[in-house]
Amino acid sequence: MTGPNGDPTPKAPAPTEWRGPDVLEKYVESNRDHFTPEALEAAAVAAGHPAEAVRATIRRVDARRAAAPVNSRARGIVYAAYGLTYVGLAAALVGAPNMYGAGPIAVGILTVVLGVAFAISRFWMVRRSAPLGLGALLSLPIVMLVLVGGACYATALRQAVPV
Repeated sequence: MTGPNGDPTPKAPAPTEWRGPDVLEKYVESNRDHFTPEALEAAAVAAGHPAEAVRATIRRVDARRAAAPVNSRARGIVYAAYGLTYVGLAAALVGAPNMYGAGPIAVGILTVVLGVAFAISRFWMVRRSAPLGLGALLSLPIVMLVLVGGACYATALRQAVPV
């Protein structure tokens, strides 16, 4: 394997050239497609990096790459679930008999609350540094969706059925 410019061996930054703790990770990430793990490790060790740190970085980069399809699928499921829930609850809130224009006000509140829950869920899924299974990635977003959706649905029912 050769590098992007036809180089037979990768060029690793020396530890003194570091501009932060993630330089080694960036080095491995940018060269992983062009060189074998052994070549990356040999170049990094020759540049002065500890061999165990290089191996750990290569494992971390490989694990993150392997988890990318699961993470992408989980994001798609969460986006669809939040979208469908929003459309369903907004239709229920606007369609329910209400007094004094409470339906549009409830939809406004639903938009804000569901938007905050969606932002927290998205942040949680994006910030997962370790590869997780699909169920683990979906746990917090689905729990938040059920809590917010259930509260809004109960509100819609309360408006539709006078006591």
